[in-house]
Amino acid sequence: MRRIFVRPLKDFLKQRRFFELSTVKAFSDRKQSVVDSNHDAVNKINTKLSLVKSEFPSVPVASRSFADVILDALLRHSKEQPNRPAMINAEDENDFVTYEQLYIKSHTIAAFLESLKFGRGDIACTVLPNCWQFLAAFIGCSIQGGSISGANHNFIDRELAQQFIDSKCSVVFCSDIALDKVIKACENAPSVKKIIVVPLLLEASKLGEKKLPLNVVHFSTVLSATPNLNKQSLEVVVDKDVLLLPYSSGTTGAPKGVMLTHKSTMMNCFNYHFHHKLITKFDPNWEWKTGHQCFILPLYHIYGFGIAINCLLSGGCGILLKQFDGDIFCRTMQNYKINHGLLVPPVLVFLAKSPVVSKYDLSAMKFIMTGAAPAGSELIEEVKKRIPSVSQISQGYGMTEGSMASHLPVYGMDNTSSCGRLMSNLEMKVSDVETGQPVPIGEVGQICIRGPTTMLGYLNKPEATAQTIDKEGWLMTGDIGYLDSDGWTYIVDRLKELIKVRGFQVAPAELEDLLLSHKGIRDVAVVGIADNVSGEVPKAFVVKDNPDLTVNEVLAFVRDRVSPHKELKGGVAFVEEIPKVQQEKF
Repeated sequence: MRRIFVRPLKDFLKQRRFFELSTVKAFSDRKQSVVDSNHDAVNKINTKLSLVKSEFPSVPVASRSFADVILDALLRHSKEQPNRPAMINAEDENDFVTYEQLYIKSHTIAAFLESLKFGRGDIACTVLPNCWQFLAAFIGCSIQGGSISGANHNFIDRELAQQFIDSKCSVVFCSDIALDKVIKACENAPSVKKIIVVPLLLEASKLGEKKLPLNVVHFSTVLSATPNLNKQSLEVVVDKDVLLLPYSSGTTGAPKGVMLTHKSTMMNCFNYHFHHKLITKFDPNWEWKTGHQCFILPLYHIYGFGIAINCLLSGGCGILLKQFDGDIFCRTMQNYKINHGLLVPPVLVFLAKSPVVSKYDLSAMKFIMTGAAPAGSELIEEVKKRIPSVSQISQGYGMTEGSMASHLPVYGMDNTSSCGRLMSNLEMKVSDVETGQPVPIGEVGQICIRGPTTMLGYLNKPEATAQTIDKEGWLMTGDIGYLDSDGWTYIVDRLKELIKVRGFQVAPAELEDLLLSHKGIRDVAVVGIADNVSGEVPKAFVVKDNPDLTVNEVLAFVRDRVSPHKELKGGVAFVEEIPKVQQEKF
């Protein structure tokens, strides 16, 4: 059970940091840089409110289903470039899928799902690393009017069961290497009727030797179905029907299903597609239909998913890494002469410090966008020195609940400390945390976003939805920041409890609940501490109920029950008590 009327140690730290940031001293360095650069900005800061609309032209509002839009794009690209690969396996360039093949295979998967009576309102989960089969499964589900909920391929069976149970998924697509834990997870998830196993990591012969349970079918069986390439489009309500159901901890608490509609998902794709055209600002010769992108971000994550779908809509060629490997990443960037990277801060650390980088020619790289977690200015400068061809490294900003990005950098306008400018069709306000009213430009407050990319809500969690989206439609991000007089947004702190480990969300509440299930633990608080490689890592403050309890025992207890990024890499500290304050007052 979560404590209702008290706040643990992490809230003292969170509140202390917020009140410090609210003082002139804590904020003076960043605010003064704006004032010093333009003396006239002083008056603007004092008179204008942080309530703005995007400066960019509006993009068309999505009115068609995702399936209609993506299938039209696949068909068009397959006719224009019949042999153009849509996606290539970075580990094996002979493992690829063309646009025509992806079009047909998506219809084939849809036909198999139809035989299972999978349709509108149904949900399929994926437990797959980055691979073209993930995208084919997603498109196939969308053709049937269903939804996809991607799970972390590294989840253990307990974590998978939580997502399967909460989403009530009826179909699971999983890799061969994940099959055993998926089967175990499904023992507690009666909604799952069929498991489709994709041979990716084990030798085909080894998978063939396994006797599959009755509810498990091989992916080759799915692909033997007869596709209906003339299938009539299913009617969907684009602003109500859920297309994507990623799981996010939101601003607090355990992971929740984020209901992203056809409209919200497509609006962000259209928006990103428009914004990406500005890439010609730094490379006039680059175009989608001859260029390549390297995808290291997991497709189940909204960032990785969004840029991969944008690639397909645009006719690009994506190179997929199943998991990050320094040599494979650098070789991909070198061999395909990729000129821009869509990365996260831990990869910037790799580029700045790893000796592996020196073995490869990365001189084609000219621009890097980083997101999912903040990147420091010093780190950005280190990467630029290491790879001199990179003229700009900028940060973007967004959240799963907003269908990916709300802010992106502008090519040719380098502002490393900002998280970018507000994207098309969106509104933003920086609001007073207590009143919800917009604060003057240059003052800190909670970042709030409103627009057609906002989620429908959290699955079966109306109270959590109401705490995140107010009655006026503002999505409250839980991030503290400010807007300067030139339209740049800056993030300076977080109200939310989430710990960001290599860009992945870790909810302290989830780890606290797990630790409290240990008989030797009386009370606990989990906080995030700074880490040079991961950004943040979880640390537990534990009150013993058993005097013989050891640090190693606590570490092992957590390690055996969670994914690697949730482990207590920040350590364990034993304390006499967890300080507590009233829920509403500091």
